[in-house]
Amino acid sequence: MLMISVSAAHAAKRSISSIMIDAETGKEQYIDTSSKALRNAHANYWRERMATLKHSFAKSSVDFVSVATNEDFVKALRLMFAMRA
Repeated sequence: MLMISVSAAHAAKRSISSIMIDAETGKEQYIDTSSKALRNAHANYWRERMATLKHSFAKSSVDFVSVATNEDFVKALRLMFAMRA
């Protein structure tokens, strides 16, 4: 049985925007994106999150592919299948 996980994330979610919207309440919060510390903290959070997902899937012998919504997912899947062969 072949099992893969494909993570599709909007390209903007990988970087922080100046307006954050709470998905549950719809409340908008303005963020000072000129803060280098904030941008670095967000980038570190994203890297750690992806590393945790990759580790979890690898432990379960499930292939993992991460694709941004502005990228060609077919190319990413072909590359992953080529690496499996």
